Amino acid sequence: MFLLTRALDFPFEQEPASNQTQHVQLTTMSEIGRSGGYGHAVGGHISEDVLDWLKRYAKDLSTGPNVHQSAPLPPEVLTALRSTWHNIAGEKIKQYVRPNDIYGWVRETGAFSMICFGDACDLSIYPDQWLDTGCQTVEFSCHNLDSAEQQLTLVAGFAKLCQLARDGA
Repeated sequence: MFLLTRALDFPFEQEPASNQTQHVQLTTMSEIGRSGGYGHAVGGHISEDVLDWLKRYAKDLSTGPNVHQSAPLPPEVLTALRSTWHNIAGEKIKQYVRPNDIYGWVRETGAFSMICFGDACDLSIYPDQWLDTGCQTVEFSCHNLDSAEQQLTLVAGFAKLCQLARDGA
């Protein structure tokens, strides 16, 4: 995945014609055997369009500003996260994880968090980001991604979230 995202980051000799704008810049890292863990980081930037969609999604589903009052992740995102995890995790790891270990939320500000198995493992736009009107891009990043299984699970959920935002669902 790291090589693919790096290759896609290089300029094209000829820009492909498209009526779609780029909504996400994704960066990944993969270091097998890194001491101290955190060898599978994911981060990047999303466009204001995606942030606006997140705000609209959470507006009617949130009951307040507290994280426990936030909107749950869209069901399609949870399905993508759980399906990916189920299909890539080995049987040895699966015995330690329950379906409820994969969850997340979206705040009315557009901040979100996708949480998966592990020690505080997430992919998020953290609430301390500036998320006001006029921010052309917003940074998202991760915490404690130690394994390829965690990285792929969260990237799959993020891809589904971005698809929903692009489709305006």
